[in-house]
Amino acid sequence: MAEDSPAEEGVLAEMDVSVYLGNLLGVFLIATIFSYLWKDNRIYRFAASTYIGFSVAHGMILQYEFLKKGLFSDLAAGKLISIVPLLLGLMCFTSLSRGYRWLNRYALALMLGTSLGLDLRGRAGTVVINLLATMKPLNNLNNIVIIVCAITPMVYFLFSAKNRISIQIGRIGRYAMMVAFGATFANVGLTRLSYLMGAILNILRAFGLAS
Repeated sequence: MAEDSPAEEGVLAEMDVSVYLGNLLGVFLIATIFSYLWKDNRIYRFAASTYIGFSVAHGMILQYEFLKKGLFSDLAAGKLISIVPLLLGLMCFTSLSRGYRWLNRYALALMLGTSLGLDLRGRAGTVVINLLATMKPLNNLNNIVIIVCAITPMVYFLFSAKNRISIQIGRIGRYAMMVAFGATFANVGLTRLSYLMGAILNILRAFGLAS
């Protein structure tokens, strides 16, 4: 069995040190974030500001790489149509100026309208599929529950024609939405709990208490 060379052993040692320091940094940040459960403090604000700063910096780097590989490459290749998104992006910065702030409205209106149209085109098929999936025969309890939970919430938001019957049906829809929101919140809570378990495992690994 071949032994590792001194250079390889040095690289592995540096990797072990970097992993250990990374775990310690992670433990420190986790502890500072959890300190908010006690009360708001400067350490928590430092950790939160650090997280936000790194997130913004990472996002800016990703955006720069996207522009370099997409917009700037197209302009260098002679695709003059790429000037349009460049101008729209620059118009968004006019919101910083009182005199030219009105230009920002046209850029946002065009971008939001285009995004909304593309999103609706993509969601149209999903909406139709969901509607067809809701139209089930009333031959078992599951289908009845699906239809009731699909119709009664819409009646709850029907404000133009309120009467005693619609109010009672809307109350059922309110209960149906409460159940749906509760299930969604429980799902989110379980997801965050798994993140917490991973953070605790990292703390244990940092101190050699877990493999």
